[in-house]
Amino acid sequence: MHWQRFPFIVLGVALELAGCGDDDGLIAEGSTSRGPAVEPGNDESGFQPPDAACGNGWLDADEQCDDANEEDRDACSNACQIPCGLEATFVRLPPTPTSEIDATDVIVDPSGGIVILGPEREITTDQQDNETAGPLVAFAIAYTTEGEVRWEAQLADEDGRDVIPTRLAEDTQGGIYVGATVETEDGGTDIVVRKIDGNSGETLWEHRHGEPIEASNDVLTGLAFSPGIAPDGVPSMIASGQIRAGEGDDDVWVRKLDLASGEPIWTATWTGTLGAGFSTDDGGPIAVAADGTSLVLAAEYLDFETQVIRLLRFGAAGEPPAAAIPIGPTDGIQEFQPIDLSVDASGQILAVYRRQVASGPQSFLDQLDPTGAVLWSKTEADFAGVGGETWTISGARPTPSALVLLAGGFTSTEFDGAAYLALWLARLDAQGGSLCRVEHREPAEGPVPPSLAPSAVTSTSTGEALVVARRVDNGDPSLWLGRFRDVVLPDAPP
Repeated sequence: MHWQRFPFIVLGVALELAGCGDDDGLIAEGSTSRGPAVEPGNDESGFQPPDAACGNGWLDADEQCDDANEEDRDACSNACQIPCGLEATFVRLPPTPTSEIDATDVIVDPSGGIVILGPEREITTDQQDNETAGPLVAFAIAYTTEGEVRWEAQLADEDGRDVIPTRLAEDTQGGIYVGATVETEDGGTDIVVRKIDGNSGETLWEHRHGEPIEASNDVLTGLAFSPGIAPDGVPSMIASGQIRAGEGDDDVWVRKLDLASGEPIWTATWTGTLGAGFSTDDGGPIAVAADGTSLVLAAEYLDFETQVIRLLRFGAAGEPPAAAIPIGPTDGIQEFQPIDLSVDASGQILAVYRRQVASGPQSFLDQLDPTGAVLWSKTEADFAGVGGETWTISGARPTPSALVLLAGGFTSTEFDGAAYLALWLARLDAQGGSLCRVEHREPAEGPVPPSLAPSAVTSTSTGEALVVARRVDNGDPSLWLGRFRDVVLPDAPP
C-alpha cells in the first residue's frame, strides 16, 4: 500500500485567517501580519529583517502569523499561531495513481488514537493503457497521535461486489465498528456492521441484514454506542438505516446489536405519512442520549416535491417514537437531506441537514434541547467568507469544553477563475456565538491549488479538531486528514 505521511508539525503556509467572530469578545477580528520574502541585504534599500522571533512583526519560519503585539487572544497568539489553526496533515495515497479513494468518517478510539474510514477502488493500467477497475472496498485505518500506522482493515465482498462504507463507532472497551452498505446478487443492497479489535484490526464478528424483498435497497446510515441503560443495562451498538418495506415503500430502521456476538437485541422501524399507500422515507445518522434514547435524524416523504427533516426518538428498549419532531424551515423548497447528528452528556443535540436549490446546496445547523426544541440555528451564510461560493456544512460535534465544533467546504475561484474546493472550520460557544473561524487551502504547486472536499469532523479529548476530506490534485485523489488546534478561552473571572 502506498503511503505518504507528513509528521505532526505546524504547516502554516496553506492557512488563511478568514475572520474571527466578536460575539463574546474572546477573539477580535483581525488579519495576520506576513512579512515579504526578503533575504537580508537583498533589496536595494539594504533593509535587514529583524532576528527571527515571535512578536517582531515579521513572518518567520514555523510562524502562521506575527502581529507584533502581546495580546494572546486576538487573531494571532503569542506563539505566532492562528487560533483554531492547522497543526498537522496526513495524506494516504491510493494503491495506484489512477485508483479512487475517499474518506467518509473519523473517530478517536479509547486509547487516544485515530481511526479513519473510507472507500477505495483499485484501478490498474496495462501497457496498452487499458484500465481494469476492481470493486469498491471499505477500509479502516488506525494510527497513533504521532502519525504511525497501527493497523489497517479491509471490508470487501467475497463475490467482488461494491462495499460502500458509511460510519465508524467505538465502544469503551477498545472495539471499533464499521458500518457499510453492500451490493447483492439480485441488484439490491444489504446493511453490514463489522466489529474490529481496536488493538490489532482483526475482525471479531460481522452482522448482515437484508430484507427478503427482491432487489431490496437496504442502506446503513448511522452507528452509535449505547453504554448500557435500563431496562437491560447491556452495552451495545445501535445501527440506523432505511429498509424496503414494500413496493415503493421505505422505512427508517434501527437495530440494537450485542457487543460480544453481534446478535440483534431488538429492532424498530418507523414510517412516515402514507401517500397513495407508500412513503419513501430516508434514514439518517444516529446518536444515543445518556438515558439510552436512540435519536435518528430522518427525512420524511410527503409528496414528490416535499421531503422534510424529522427527529425520531426511539426508547431504550426499542419503543417506536411517540411523535416525529419537525425540524427546519418551512419556507421555499422542502427537499431536505439529513447529514449529521450528535448529542452531548447534558442532552444537547446538534443536527446538520441540507437542501438543494437552484443556486446550489443550502446547509443548516440546529442546536436542540433534550425535548427536541430548537435553541438556536445557523446556516452556511453565517460562516461564508469572501472569495468563495456554494458554502456547505459537513458536520458538527460537541467538544470536551462544551463548545460546538463544525466544518464544511466551499468553492473558490480566486486563481484565474479556475474553481477548486477548500474547507473551513469554526468553533461556537454554547449559545451559538462565534469564537473563531479559519479557512484552509492546500499549497498550490501548479496554477490551481488541490481541491479538498471535507466529509466528517470530530473532536479529540483535548479539544483539537480532526477533519477528513477527499483531496484531488491535478486529477489524482488521496485521503486527507487535518488536525486543528483548540480555541484559547479567557481565564475565568476571580
